[in-house]
Amino acid sequence: MISAFGGEVSIENQRRDELRIQKRRERDDARRRTFLNAKTRLMGVDRSALDLQVAELKMKKKIEREADMAYANRMNDIKNILEERNMQEHEAKIEDAMKTRAVWDVQKQQYTERSTFDLNDPNELKKRPKWTDDDVIGPSSLRRFAGEDLHFGDRKKIQAAQMKDWITQLETEKLIKKQEEQKEALTHHQYLMEVEKVREEMHRIELEQKLEENYNYAQQNIQLAAMRTAEKEQEVLARKKLDEIHNKTIENNPMLREARDQAKSVVPGRVRRDH
Repeated sequence: MISAFGGEVSIENQRRDELRIQKRRERDDARRRTFLNAKTRLMGVDRSALDLQVAELKMKKKIEREADMAYANRMNDIKNILEERNMQEHEAKIEDAMKTRAVWDVQKQQYTERSTFDLNDPNELKKRPKWTDDDVIGPSSLRRFAGEDLHFGDRKKIQAAQMKDWITQLETEKLIKKQEEQKEALTHHQYLMEVEKVREEMHRIELEQKLEENYNYAQQNIQLAAMRTAEKEQEVLARKKLDEIHNKTIENNPMLREARDQAKSVVPGRVRRDH
C-alpha cells in the first residue's frame, strides 16, 4: 500500500510541477514580449500585464493550496487504512495465538491429568479407598484422624498442573508480545523509509525547479545585458556622429574657428589687436 502511495504522490507532484512550469513559461514569454516592445517599455507600465500577473499568482497559490490539501487528505486516508489493516492483522494474530495455545495445551497435557482419564484407568479400582467419607466409624478403627486430608495428593497434582499451565501461558504471551513488537518496529521502520523516500523525491523536484528558475533568470539577464550593450553602442555611435557634425560646423564657419582674416578692417592698414 505504501509503495502504491509513493507512486501516486510522484504522479501528482509531476502534474503539479508541469502546471507550474507551464505557468512560469507563459509569464516569462509575456515578460520577454514586454521587454522587447520598445513602445511599451518607453511609454510606461503595462497595467494589463501586471493585472494578469497578479491573477496568475493568485491562481498559482490557489492551485498549490488545493494540491497541498489533497495531499494531506490522501496521507490521512492512507494512515487510516494502514492503522485499520494493522489492527486487523493484530486481531488475527491474537486469534491464531489462542488457537495455537489451545492445541498446545491439548497436545502437551499429561495423559493422566485429562478429564476422561478415570474412564480408562486400569488401576482405578485399586486407587479407591476401602471406605468413604460417609462411613460411620469410630476412633477405635484407626481409619480416620482429626485434621486428616484425604485429597492432599490430588490437590497437589492439580496445583502443579495449574502452575505449569500458567507458566506456559505467560511464556507464550511474552513470546507473542515480543514478536508483535518486533513486527510493529519493522513496519514502522518501513513506513519511515517510504516517507523519507517521498520527502527526498519532493526535495529533488524542488531543487530541479529552483535550478530551472535560476537558469531562466540567467538567460533573461544575458538578454537584458545584450540589449543594454547594444543601446550603449548606439549611444556611442550617435555621440561620435554629433561630434563629427559639430567639428565640421566649426571648420566651415570662419567666425567660430576664429580665422585671422576676420580681424581685417575695411580701412587699409588697420587690424584688430584682439583677434
